[in-house]
Amino acid sequence: MIDGDTATADVELIIVTSVAEYRVQRSHDLVRREGTWFLVPDAPTRTPESSGTTTRAEVDVILPAPSTGIDAGASFDRLLDRPTVDLGRSIVYRAGEAWIVVGSLTNRDAVPADVTISATLRDGDDELLARYDAGQSTIKRVLPGESVSFRIDVEGRAGSFDRNDSNAGDFDPLAYSAPVLDDEVAVVEVAARAVASGGRAERSVGVAASSVDAAGVVEATLRNDASTAATIARVTTTYLDSAGGVVWVDHHWTPESVLPRSSTSTSWHLDPVEVEVSDVLVEQIDDVPGDAPAIGDGPGSLVLTADLAIGDRAVEAIRLDVTSFTRSAQP
Repeated sequence: MIDGDTATADVELIIVTSVAEYRVQRSHDLVRREGTWFLVPDAPTRTPESSGTTTRAEVDVILPAPSTGIDAGASFDRLLDRPTVDLGRSIVYRAGEAWIVVGSLTNRDAVPADVTISATLRDGDDELLARYDAGQSTIKRVLPGESVSFRIDVEGRAGSFDRNDSNAGDFDPLAYSAPVLDDEVAVVEVAARAVASGGRAERSVGVAASSVDAAGVVEATLRNDASTAATIARVTTTYLDSAGGVVWVDHHWTPESVLPRSSTSTSWHLDPVEVEVSDVLVEQIDDVPGDAPAIGDGPGSLVLTADLAIGDRAVEAIRLDVTSFTRSAQP
């Protein structure tokens, strides 16, 4: 929109990495000087701290379980120090030829867990048809006692090309290749494994304030309590039903880094997806018998005022969880 020598432009930024591509929509202000348009730089968002102390609403204390002796009959998992993880109820969706699995996982151990969650498609004879791991739409490092959501999009080959495209050959991180299955899917196995992860038992970047309007526009303020910048921050959006169960999982990448001991604001729109719930049998493989309790809400949870459904399941609330990629501090 142009108004004399000033204008506002809505743009889409396409950020490409070696394994993923994501898009960010934002508005830019422009000013015209001597016939040339220039971008107006954004005002600094950093707010100086009045003190070096950060106050949080609550602090959870986790007491590690007492160590036990290892006998000659100990399993390899105990020797490898695998944290105990517990899968919640998983749901399988179909979108055309695509197979999508969503669910939740809880770390039952006293140490942070680096988790791998996979979905395996099998036929009626228990033969392997396809297998894929959770990728961008999950939280890889799960803190002690924490529950997180995940989504697995089963693909034939990530970033592969369309064989019917005459211009095929260029790598496209967003290209989706449906798995080529030799038989009908009878069972979907969802498995979770974990290894002990080092580092801090807390997240330095979190949601300080958030809101969602009737049109599905989410606004959130992210706060970084660490002494290093969160170069890339990602907000995992978990869609919840009335019982706190996972209905869908998506994520939003912030267009700007979050500076140390400062806050930044971001916004995005909740986009419903067209999927159908599959009635295929789901088997779960984890460390605890039975399903974990529903993930429930959290500090960044918001109740929806508008009607929203994924498949045949109504969405009552969303939960916001922040993870970040932090640039290492240099000496």
